Amino acid sequence: MKTTVKNIICSLLFISLIAATLAVGSIAVVPKSNLKEDGMKDATAFGVISEPKDTIDAIFVGDSEVYRSIMPLKIWEDYGITGYVCSTPAQRLYYSLEFLEKAFETQSPKYIFIETNSFFREFTFSDKIENKLEKLVPFFRYHTNIKDILTDGFNLEKIFSSPDYSYTINDKGYRLSLKVRGFKPKNYMSFSKERESISERNISYIKRINDYCKKNGASLVFLSIPSTQNYNYPRHNSLSDFAKQLGVEYVDMNLLQNEIQINWKKDTYDKGDHLNYHGAQKVTAYLGKYLSETGTLSDKRSDRNYESWNDAVDNFYIELKEAKAKRKERRKRIKLAELLKGETEPETTVTVSKKWFSFKFCVNTP
Repeated sequence: MKTTVKNIICSLLFISLIAATLAVGSIAVVPKSNLKEDGMKDATAFGVISEPKDTIDAIFVGDSEVYRSIMPLKIWEDYGITGYVCSTPAQRLYYSLEFLEKAFETQSPKYIFIETNSFFREFTFSDKIENKLEKLVPFFRYHTNIKDILTDGFNLEKIFSSPDYSYTINDKGYRLSLKVRGFKPKNYMSFSKERESISERNISYIKRINDYCKKNGASLVFLSIPSTQNYNYPRHNSLSDFAKQLGVEYVDMNLLQNEIQINWKKDTYDKGDHLNYHGAQKVTAYLGKYLSETGTLSDKRSDRNYESWNDAVDNFYIELKEAKAKRKERRKRIKLAELLKGETEPETTVTVSKKWFSFKFCVNTP
Protein backbone atom coordinates (compact mmCIF):
# COMPACT_ATOMS: atom_id res chain seq x y z
CA MET A 1 0.00 0.00 0.00
CA LYS A 2 2.80 2.39 0.91
CA THR A 3 4.56 1.59 -2.36
CA THR A 4 1.40 2.36 -4.36
CA VAL A 5 0.92 5.72 -2.61
CA LYS A 6 4.57 6.54 -3.15
CA ASN A 7 4.32 5.74 -6.86
CA ILE A 8 1.20 7.90 -7.22
CA ILE A 9 2.90 10.82 -5.46
CA CYS A 10 5.99 10.47 -7.64
CA SER A 11 3.87 10.32 -10.77
CA LEU A 12 1.93 13.44 -9.76
CA LEU A 13 5.14 15.29 -8.98
CA PHE A 14 6.61 14.26 -12.33
CA ILE A 15 3.49 15.39 -14.20
CA SER A 16 3.46 18.66 -12.25
CA LEU A 17 7.11 19.23 -13.13
CA ILE A 18 6.43 18.67 -16.83
CA ALA A 19 3.37 20.97 -16.72
CA ALA A 20 5.37 23.70 -14.95
CA THR A 21 8.22 23.35 -17.44
CA LEU A 22 5.85 23.65 -20.40
CA ALA A 23 4.08 26.63 -18.79
CA VAL A 24 7.33 28.51 -18.20
CA GLY A 25 8.64 27.45 -21.60
CA SER A 26 5.48 28.73 -23.29
CA ILE A 27 5.88 32.13 -21.64
CA ALA A 28 9.49 32.23 -22.75
CA VAL A 29 9.02 31.29 -26.42
CA VAL A 30 5.75 33.11 -27.20
CA PRO A 31 6.58 35.96 -29.63
CA LYS A 32 6.88 39.31 -27.89
CA SER A 33 5.40 41.10 -30.91
CA ASN A 34 3.15 40.13 -33.80
CA LEU A 35 6.02 40.49 -36.28
CA LYS A 36 7.40 37.57 -38.28
CA GLU A 37 10.88 38.73 -37.33
CA ASP A 38 10.04 38.08 -33.68
CA GLY A 39 8.88 34.55 -34.38
CA MET A 40 5.14 35.05 -34.88
CA LYS A 41 3.73 32.20 -36.97
CA ASP A 42 1.60 33.34 -39.92
CA ALA A 43 2.13 36.94 -38.83
CA THR A 44 0.27 38.44 -41.79
CA ALA A 45 -2.90 36.46 -41.11
CA PHE A 46 -2.69 36.93 -37.36
CA GLY A 47 -2.30 40.67 -37.93
CA VAL A 48 -6.02 40.99 -37.26
CA ILE A 49 -5.19 40.93 -33.54
CA SER A 50 -3.56 44.37 -33.85
CA GLU A 51 -6.59 46.08 -35.39
CA PRO A 52 -8.44 48.47 -33.06
CA LYS A 53 -11.34 46.89 -31.20
CA ASP A 54 -14.59 46.41 -33.16
CA THR A 55 -13.36 48.03 -36.37
CA ILE A 56 -13.49 45.09 -38.82
CA ASP A 57 -16.68 44.52 -40.83
CA ALA A 58 -15.73 41.34 -42.70
CA ILE A 59 -13.17 38.59 -42.27
CA PHE A 60 -11.94 36.26 -45.02
CA VAL A 61 -10.49 32.86 -44.13
CA GLY A 62 -9.11 30.09 -46.30
CA ASP A 63 -6.00 29.13 -48.22
CA SER A 64 -3.69 31.03 -50.57
CA GLU A 65 -6.52 31.65 -53.03
CA VAL A 66 -7.77 34.24 -50.53
CA TYR A 67 -4.64 36.25 -49.80
CA ARG A 68 -3.84 36.45 -53.51
CA SER A 69 -7.34 37.56 -54.55
CA ILE A 70 -8.91 39.84 -51.94
CA MET A 71 -7.66 43.37 -51.27
CA PRO A 72 -9.37 44.84 -48.18
CA LEU A 73 -7.82 48.25 -48.84
CA LYS A 74 -9.54 48.42 -52.24
CA ILE A 75 -12.91 47.65 -50.62
CA TRP A 76 -12.18 50.43 -48.12
CA GLU A 77 -11.18 52.86 -50.86
CA ASP A 78 -14.36 52.24 -52.86
CA TYR A 79 -16.96 51.72 -50.12
CA GLY A 80 -15.50 52.61 -46.72
CA ILE A 81 -16.00 49.01 -45.51
CA THR A 82 -13.26 47.34 -43.48
CA GLY A 83 -12.07 43.78 -43.90
CA TYR A 84 -9.18 41.52 -43.01
CA VAL A 85 -7.73 38.46 -44.76
CA CYS A 86 -6.86 35.67 -42.29
CA SER A 87 -5.64 33.14 -44.81
CA THR A 88 -2.57 30.90 -44.92
CA PRO A 89 -1.10 28.41 -47.41
CA ALA A 90 -3.11 25.16 -47.56
CA GLN A 91 -5.23 26.25 -44.58
CA ARG A 92 -7.17 23.44 -42.93
CA LEU A 93 -10.62 24.04 -41.46
CA TYR A 94 -9.49 23.66 -37.84
CA TYR A 95 -7.02 26.49 -38.47
CA SER A 96 -9.76 28.61 -40.05
CA LEU A 97 -11.79 28.18 -36.87
CA GLU A 98 -8.79 29.19 -34.76
CA PHE A 99 -8.40 32.42 -36.74
CA LEU A 100 -12.06 33.22 -36.24
CA GLU A 101 -11.84 32.56 -32.51
CA LYS A 102 -8.80 34.82 -32.29
CA ALA A 103 -10.45 37.56 -34.36
CA PHE A 104 -13.67 37.54 -32.34
CA GLU A 105 -11.70 38.20 -29.16
CA THR A 106 -11.48 41.86 -30.21
CA GLN A 107 -13.68 42.18 -33.30
CA SER A 108 -17.39 41.89 -34.12
CA PRO A 109 -17.48 41.31 -37.88
CA LYS A 110 -20.86 41.00 -39.54
CA TYR A 111 -19.69 38.78 -42.39
CA ILE A 112 -17.33 35.81 -42.50
CA PHE A 113 -16.28 34.59 -45.95
CA ILE A 114 -14.77 31.12 -46.06
CA GLU A 115 -13.02 30.03 -49.26
CA THR A 116 -14.38 26.61 -50.14
CA ASN A 117 -11.25 25.00 -51.54
CA SER A 118 -10.38 24.05 -47.96
CA PHE A 119 -13.59 21.97 -47.80
CA PHE A 120 -11.85 19.40 -49.99
CA ARG A 121 -8.49 19.51 -48.21
CA GLU A 122 -8.18 16.53 -45.91
CA PHE A 123 -6.53 16.42 -42.50
CA THR A 124 -5.95 13.62 -40.03
CA PHE A 125 -7.04 13.15 -36.45
CA SER A 126 -3.44 13.71 -35.34
CA ASP A 127 -3.38 17.04 -37.24
CA LYS A 128 -6.40 18.14 -35.22
CA ILE A 129 -4.89 17.03 -31.92
CA GLU A 130 -1.62 18.79 -32.74
CA ASN A 131 -3.52 22.02 -33.39
CA LYS A 132 -5.36 21.74 -30.07
CA LEU A 133 -2.09 21.15 -28.23
CA GLU A 134 -0.52 24.18 -29.89
CA LYS A 135 -3.45 26.35 -28.80
CA LEU A 136 -3.39 24.97 -25.26
CA VAL A 137 0.39 24.93 -24.85
CA PRO A 138 2.08 27.58 -27.07
CA PHE A 139 5.46 25.94 -26.46
CA PHE A 140 4.60 23.28 -29.05
CA ARG A 141 3.98 25.92 -31.71
CA TYR A 142 6.85 28.26 -30.89
CA HIS A 143 9.56 25.96 -29.51
CA THR A 144 11.84 26.88 -32.44
CA ASN A 145 12.09 30.39 -30.96
CA ILE A 146 14.47 28.95 -28.37
CA LYS A 147 17.35 29.51 -30.79
CA ASP A 148 16.57 33.24 -30.86
CA ILE A 149 16.56 33.31 -27.06
CA LEU A 150 20.00 31.75 -27.01
CA THR A 151 21.24 34.12 -29.72
CA ASP A 152 20.12 37.11 -27.64
CA GLY A 153 22.20 35.91 -24.72
CA PHE A 154 19.30 34.60 -22.63
CA ASN A 155 17.97 38.04 -21.70
CA LEU A 156 15.53 37.20 -18.89
CA GLU A 157 13.94 40.65 -18.88
CA LYS A 158 13.08 40.29 -22.57
CA ILE A 159 12.10 36.63 -22.28
CA PHE A 160 9.46 37.25 -19.63
CA SER A 161 8.28 40.65 -20.81
CA SER A 162 4.62 41.14 -21.77
CA PRO A 163 3.86 40.67 -25.49
CA ASP A 164 3.05 43.77 -27.53
CA TYR A 165 0.84 42.89 -30.49
CA SER A 166 0.16 46.43 -31.66
CA TYR A 167 1.95 46.35 -35.03
CA THR A 168 -0.63 46.74 -37.80
CA ILE A 169 -0.24 44.98 -41.15
CA ASN A 170 -0.60 47.61 -43.88
CA ASP A 171 -2.10 45.37 -46.58
CA LYS A 172 -4.62 43.76 -44.17
CA GLY A 173 -3.60 40.25 -45.20
CA TYR A 174 -3.45 40.68 -48.99
CA ARG A 175 -0.27 39.58 -50.77
CA LEU A 176 0.60 41.36 -53.98
CA SER A 177 1.74 39.54 -57.12
CA LEU A 178 2.31 41.26 -60.47
CA LYS A 179 3.61 38.16 -62.22
CA VAL A 180 1.68 37.06 -65.30
CA ARG A 181 1.70 33.47 -66.49
CA GLY A 182 -1.51 32.84 -68.34
CA PHE A 183 -3.00 30.01 -70.35
CA LYS A 184 -6.18 28.93 -72.09
CA PRO A 185 -8.29 26.59 -69.92
CA LYS A 186 -10.07 23.59 -71.41
CA ASN A 187 -13.44 22.31 -70.16
CA TYR A 188 -13.28 24.64 -67.17
CA MET A 189 -16.61 24.60 -65.29
CA SER A 190 -18.30 22.42 -67.90
CA PHE A 191 -21.80 21.53 -66.73
CA SER A 192 -22.20 18.24 -64.91
CA LYS A 193 -24.73 16.63 -62.59
CA GLU A 194 -22.03 14.81 -60.66
CA ARG A 195 -21.01 15.72 -57.13
CA GLU A 196 -17.64 15.57 -55.41
CA SER A 197 -17.90 14.34 -51.86
CA ILE A 198 -16.84 16.33 -48.82
CA SER A 199 -15.43 14.26 -45.96
CA GLU A 200 -17.45 13.87 -42.76
CA ARG A 201 -14.61 15.38 -40.74
CA ASN A 202 -14.66 18.52 -42.90
CA ILE A 203 -18.46 18.69 -42.82
CA SER A 204 -18.32 18.57 -39.04
CA TYR A 205 -15.89 21.48 -38.90
CA ILE A 206 -17.85 23.58 -41.37
CA LYS A 207 -20.95 23.12 -39.22
CA ARG A 208 -18.94 24.16 -36.16
CA ILE A 209 -17.74 27.28 -37.98
CA ASN A 210 -21.30 28.11 -39.03
CA ASP A 211 -22.60 27.65 -35.48
CA TYR A 212 -19.75 29.79 -34.14
CA CYS A 213 -20.60 32.58 -36.57
CA LYS A 214 -24.29 32.47 -35.63
CA LYS A 215 -23.42 32.55 -31.94
CA ASN A 216 -21.36 35.69 -32.50
CA GLY A 217 -23.88 37.46 -34.71
CA ALA A 218 -22.05 37.03 -38.01
CA SER A 219 -23.30 35.68 -41.35
CA LEU A 220 -21.22 32.93 -42.94
CA VAL A 221 -20.76 33.04 -46.71
CA PHE A 222 -19.27 30.24 -48.81
CA LEU A 223 -16.90 31.76 -51.38
CA SER A 224 -15.28 30.02 -54.35
CA ILE A 225 -12.61 32.26 -55.89
CA PRO A 226 -11.89 31.77 -59.62
CA SER A 227 -9.36 28.97 -60.04
CA THR A 228 -9.23 26.59 -62.98
CA GLN A 229 -7.09 24.13 -61.03
CA ASN A 230 -9.30 23.95 -57.96
CA TYR A 231 -12.87 24.18 -59.22
CA ASN A 232 -15.21 22.24 -61.45
CA TYR A 233 -18.94 21.64 -61.69
CA PRO A 234 -19.07 18.54 -59.44
CA ARG A 235 -17.53 20.65 -56.66
CA HIS A 236 -19.98 23.46 -57.35
CA ASN A 237 -22.91 21.07 -57.02
CA SER A 238 -21.73 19.69 -53.68
CA LEU A 239 -21.01 23.15 -52.29
CA SER A 240 -24.37 24.47 -53.48
CA ASP A 241 -26.20 21.56 -51.83
CA PHE A 242 -24.32 22.02 -48.58
CA ALA A 243 -24.93 25.77 -48.51
CA LYS A 244 -28.65 25.20 -48.89
CA GLN A 245 -28.56 22.59 -46.14
CA LEU A 246 -26.92 25.04 -43.73
CA GLY A 247 -28.95 28.02 -44.89
CA VAL A 248 -25.91 30.08 -45.88
CA GLU A 249 -25.24 32.01 -49.06
CA TYR A 250 -22.86 30.59 -51.64
CA VAL A 251 -20.95 32.82 -54.05
CA ASP A 252 -19.26 30.79 -56.78
CA MET A 253 -17.18 33.26 -58.75
CA ASN A 254 -16.20 30.51 -61.16
CA LEU A 255 -19.71 30.83 -62.63
CA LEU A 256 -19.72 34.65 -62.68
CA GLN A 257 -17.65 35.21 -65.79
CA ASN A 258 -20.00 37.90 -67.12
CA GLU A 259 -19.81 39.82 -63.85
CA ILE A 260 -16.12 39.36 -63.01
CA GLN A 261 -14.63 38.69 -66.47
CA ILE A 262 -11.42 36.92 -65.50
CA ASN A 263 -8.97 36.81 -68.39
CA TRP A 264 -6.93 33.65 -67.87
CA LYS A 265 -4.23 34.91 -70.21
CA LYS A 266 -3.52 37.96 -68.05
CA ASP A 267 -5.13 37.56 -64.60
CA THR A 268 -3.20 34.59 -63.20
CA TYR A 269 0.45 34.20 -62.26
CA ASP A 270 0.62 30.40 -62.28
CA LYS A 271 -1.58 29.13 -65.10
CA GLY A 272 -4.94 29.29 -63.40
CA ASP A 273 -4.25 28.24 -59.83
CA HIS A 274 -4.00 31.72 -58.25
CA LEU A 275 -4.92 35.20 -59.42
CA ASN A 276 -2.43 38.04 -59.74
CA TYR A 277 -3.03 41.72 -58.98
CA HIS A 278 -5.12 42.22 -62.11
CA GLY A 279 -7.40 39.30 -61.23
CA ALA A 280 -7.55 40.37 -57.58
CA GLN A 281 -8.85 43.78 -58.63
CA LYS A 282 -11.82 42.13 -60.34
CA VAL A 283 -12.62 39.75 -57.48
CA THR A 284 -12.30 42.56 -54.94
CA ALA A 285 -14.54 44.88 -56.97
CA TYR A 286 -17.28 42.25 -56.92
CA LEU A 287 -16.92 41.60 -53.17
CA GLY A 288 -16.91 45.31 -52.38
CA LYS A 289 -20.14 45.76 -54.29
CA TYR A 290 -21.60 42.66 -52.61
CA LEU A 291 -20.83 43.98 -49.11
CA SER A 292 -22.09 47.45 -49.95
CA GLU A 293 -25.40 46.12 -51.25
CA THR A 294 -26.11 44.20 -48.03
CA GLY A 295 -27.19 47.55 -46.60
CA THR A 296 -25.92 46.56 -43.14
CA LEU A 297 -22.45 48.15 -43.29
CA SER A 298 -21.80 51.87 -43.12
CA ASP A 299 -19.32 53.93 -45.12
CA LYS A 300 -16.65 55.02 -42.63
CA ARG A 301 -14.31 56.91 -44.97
CA SER A 302 -15.14 60.26 -43.35
CA ASP A 303 -14.79 58.90 -39.80
CA ARG A 304 -11.59 60.23 -38.21
CA ASN A 305 -11.29 57.06 -36.14
CA TYR A 306 -10.49 55.21 -39.37
CA GLU A 307 -7.94 57.67 -40.74
CA SER A 308 -5.25 54.99 -40.55
CA TRP A 309 -7.06 53.12 -43.34
CA ASN A 310 -6.61 56.07 -45.68
CA ASP A 311 -2.92 56.13 -44.76
CA ALA A 312 -2.72 52.40 -45.45
CA VAL A 313 -4.19 52.94 -48.93
CA ASP A 314 -1.56 55.60 -49.67
CA ASN A 315 1.19 53.27 -48.48
CA PHE A 316 -0.17 50.43 -50.61
CA TYR A 317 0.00 52.52 -53.76
CA ILE A 318 3.59 53.41 -52.94
CA GLU A 319 4.31 49.70 -52.52
CA LEU A 320 2.51 48.95 -55.80
CA LYS A 321 4.47 51.62 -57.66
CA GLU A 322 7.76 50.27 -56.35
CA ALA A 323 6.78 46.69 -57.22
CA LYS A 324 5.86 47.73 -60.76
CA ALA A 325 9.16 49.57 -61.16
CA LYS A 326 11.12 46.54 -59.97
CA ARG A 327 9.19 44.25 -62.29
CA LYS A 328 9.78 46.60 -65.22
CA GLU A 329 13.49 46.78 -64.48
CA ARG A 330 13.71 43.01 -64.14
CA ARG A 331 11.97 42.50 -67.48
CA LYS A 332 14.39 44.97 -69.09
CA ARG A 333 17.36 42.99 -67.78
CA ILE A 334 15.88 39.73 -69.05
CA LYS A 335 15.20 41.23 -72.47
CA LEU A 336 18.70 42.70 -72.66
CA ALA A 337 20.22 39.35 -71.72
CA GLU A 338 18.22 37.67 -74.48
CA LEU A 339 19.36 40.26 -77.04
CA LEU A 340 23.00 39.88 -76.03
CA LYS A 341 22.67 36.14 -76.25
CA GLY A 342 21.22 36.44 -79.73
CA GLU A 343 24.06 38.71 -80.90
CA THR A 344 26.78 36.31 -79.81
CA GLU A 345 28.57 34.94 -82.84
CA PRO A 346 28.09 31.21 -83.23
CA GLU A 347 31.13 29.01 -82.85
CA THR A 348 32.25 26.35 -85.28
CA THR A 349 34.34 23.45 -84.10
CA VAL A 350 37.23 22.52 -86.39
CA THR A 351 38.92 19.20 -85.95
CA VAL A 352 42.51 18.60 -87.12
CA SER A 353 43.63 15.05 -87.01
CA LYS A 354 46.63 13.00 -88.01
CA LYS A 355 47.37 9.42 -87.37
CA TRP A 356 49.57 10.31 -84.41
CA PHE A 357 47.45 13.22 -82.89
CA SER A 358 44.05 14.86 -82.91
CA PHE A 359 42.83 18.17 -81.43
CA LYS A 360 39.85 20.57 -81.68
CA PHE A 361 39.63 24.34 -81.64
CA CYS A 362 36.75 26.84 -82.05
CA VAL A 363 36.49 29.78 -84.42
CA ASN A 364 33.77 32.45 -84.66
CA THR A 365 31.96 32.41 -87.98
CA PRO A 366 30.89 35.73 -89.56
